[in-house]
Amino acid sequence: MAQAGSDGHAVEASAPAAAVAPSGAEHGEPAAPKPARFPDAARLEYALLSSGLPLGRGEMNWQRSGGDYRIVTTVKPLIGPTLRYEVHGELGRNGLQPQRFSASRNDAPREYARFDWAGGVLDYGDKEAKQAPLQPGALDWLSLAFELGLHGEQPGAATRQVTTGKKVYQFALQLAGETDFEVEGGTLRAVVLRARNDKDLIEFWLAPEFANLPIRIMRVDNDKRFELRATLIEFNGAVVWTPPPPQRSSKHEN
Repeated sequence: MAQAGSDGHAVEASAPAAAVAPSGAEHGEPAAPKPARFPDAARLEYALLSSGLPLGRGEMNWQRSGGDYRIVTTVKPLIGPTLRYEVHGELGRNGLQPQRFSASRNDAPREYARFDWAGGVLDYGDKEAKQAPLQPGALDWLSLAFELGLHGEQPGAATRQVTTGKKVYQFALQLAGETDFEVEGGTLRAVVLRARNDKDLIEFWLAPEFANLPIRIMRVDNDKRFELRATLIEFNGAVVWTPPPPQRSSKHEN
C-alpha cells in the first residue's frame, strides 16, 4: 500500500499499478468499506493551497438528471479574480461524454470547449478559436475527475485526450495505489489515480467511502504545486463528512 510522503505525494504502491493492494485483507483485518452509490447531487468544499500555503477556497458541485450531468466548480483565491468552470454533458454506457465546457474570470467569459461527437471535432480556445480532432473518450478536466470516480479503481483507457479549454493534452492514466488523506483529527482512505504527460502531473485522491469523489486534486507544473483539499462532502443536500475535531490530549494528574 502506498503511504503519503513528506511532500504530500503518494509514494508508488509496492503492488503493480494495475491492481491496488487490498487494505488489510491478507492480515485478517476487516475488508475496506465498499464505495457508496454515486449520488445524483454532490457538493464538496475545498481549501486551495499553493506549494502547501493557503491560497483561498474552492467548491465543486455535481448534478445528474436522467442521462445528463453538470459540474460547476468555483475557486475564490484570497487575492485575485473568482474563477468559475462549468461543464454539461451526457452519461453514456462508457462513462461521461461532455458536450460543452466554459470558464470565466469575475463573470467575464474566457476559455471554452465544444465537443462535436458526430463530426469528430473539438472546438476550443481563449483569445482565439482553435480546433483539434476529437478522440473517443475525450474529456474536459472537470469531467476527468468524476469519470475516474465513476470507474473507481479501474481508470479505463490508459490514455485520454483532455482539454482545459486553453489547451489539449494527452494524459497517461495510472493507478498509483492507496494512501491516507490526513486531516486534523483523523484520516480518510484514498485511492490515488495519476494523469501524466511530459510536463504535467495531476493526482486525484478518491474516497471509496464517499462514492470515490475527489477529496484531493493536485497539479504539479514545473516547480509549482496547486491543490484542492476537501473540507466538506455533501450528498443530495445532506452533509456526510467534515474533518473530525482534533483530539485533545488528556491532562496528567500530578
